[in-house]
Amino acid sequence: MTQTSPSLTDAERSMLFYCETCLVDHSGRLDSEHINSKDIETLRALQDKGLLRFGRIKFAHIPKPYPNELNWVEFADATWALVHKLRREKADRTLMPREYRTEYKGG
Repeated sequence: MTQTSPSLTDAERSMLFYCETCLVDHSGRLDSEHINSKDIETLRALQDKGLLRFGRIKFAHIPKPYPNELNWVEFADATWALVHKLRREKADRTLMPREYRTEYKGG
């Protein structure tokens, strides 16, 4: 998997954020109730760009307490860095203006 500053659609960016959450919180398992056929197309496009690998989990290996986690995803190291950069940019865009925030002084 290689990554060289690809241009990303909004759907691809959103899918990377979702995959990051699944990697961190669910060992890379994707919940089938939260993805549809267009999302699978987006995952394939991201895989074609070398940003991730994904596939189906064999039935015998689907975790019993999570019957909807039917797919898996993995990031390349460069993709982790890219997603961190994208999240930081999103946070900078959506952070509320500083004049409305106060600093906590503890005590």
